[in-house]
Amino acid sequence: MSLADLVRQAVEKNPEIKAARLEWARVIQRYPQAVSYDDPMLTFTYGVEEIETRLGPQDHVLSLSQRLPFPGKLSLKGDVVAKEVEIARTRYERTVRDVIVDVKKSFYELYYIDRAIKLTEQNKKVLEHFTKISTTDYALDATALNDVVKAQSQYAQASYDLILLKEMRAAEATRLNTLLDRDPEYRIEGLEEPQIGEFDHTLEELYEWAVKNEELRIAGLEVEKNDLEVSLSKYKYLPDFSLGVNYSSIGDPARAGLDDAGRDALSVTFGINIPIWFSKNRAAVSEAELKKERALRERAAVRNEILNRVKNTFFKLTNSERLIELYGKSLIPQAQQSMEIAETWYKEGQGSFTGLLETQSIWLNFQLAYFRAVADYLKNLAELERITGRAIQ
Repeated sequence: MSLADLVRQAVEKNPEIKAARLEWARVIQRYPQAVSYDDPMLTFTYGVEEIETRLGPQDHVLSLSQRLPFPGKLSLKGDVVAKEVEIARTRYERTVRDVIVDVKKSFYELYYIDRAIKLTEQNKKVLEHFTKISTTDYALDATALNDVVKAQSQYAQASYDLILLKEMRAAEATRLNTLLDRDPEYRIEGLEEPQIGEFDHTLEELYEWAVKNEELRIAGLEVEKNDLEVSLSKYKYLPDFSLGVNYSSIGDPARAGLDDAGRDALSVTFGINIPIWFSKNRAAVSEAELKKERALRERAAVRNEILNRVKNTFFKLTNSERLIELYGKSLIPQAQQSMEIAETWYKEGQGSFTGLLETQSIWLNFQLAYFRAVADYLKNLAELERITGRAIQ
């Protein structure tokens, strides 16, 4: 089961990604709504009592009117929505990135747990063998009771560790399955060996990439959108217009003899609202300006937090890299050699059984620490990809 296949399935099936894509599509539909005129108003007026005019009684009036915003107002509304569309698209990209990183981190954690289970199973078999040896030697008065008890206790601890590791694996497998929108009990096995590439990027490079990631792009777009909203709020001081046409139906006149008697009337209307409530308008502008100022502060806070995360993750990554080097090339080979020497000495009667158990325990712990460092290195690398918003390995 390759990591690339899991990532591909997550991008295709993850419900959070699907929801973010639908949200992006939803916001796009707001644009034609924002740049369109209000619906025209058709009004029908019927007189309960006829209104007598010079030309005859007025039966009814039919009016059609259209509200027209101040020039430039609609296009500015469209610009605001366009920024919202860009924000939604960037949030979708961030969601895809986050899911991919979560899949990678879960995969690497499963890799560690699988190696830990394999080592613990091997250790359990060895301890079982040592327990039998210590029991036999105790019966022959070749070792102390304390050695028997120590072997038995380490065997019991290994049995408990194995149960715990298997439960941890089941929980992590469920987490990975939910990221892929699969049954939580779907069986995951046969994970491919992850590749550890050389990390040759500097902290300054990571800083440079991080300040262009999705979080900061979203924060920057929020500032730009709020800036447009400030401009839009100033239209509160400007009037909107109304243009209409009226058709009046005139009935037969009571008096005859007029040339245009009974002729229907047609008129044109023009209206304008008067924005005289200046305190309300000033409050709207102030609100928009405060919202923009808040967005600026939030962007600065996001930037500071991202740079802090870069430094901390970079430290964890380089520390894991040092541990891989330390355990892989120094401590594990030394522990292996010590264990072999301790076993030889014990067989020759020159060493103690307790010493053999201790060297076996040290070798196991160093092996577990090595694979823990490998998994942490890969997980921190994935986290750096989250922070910087780009593939590093």
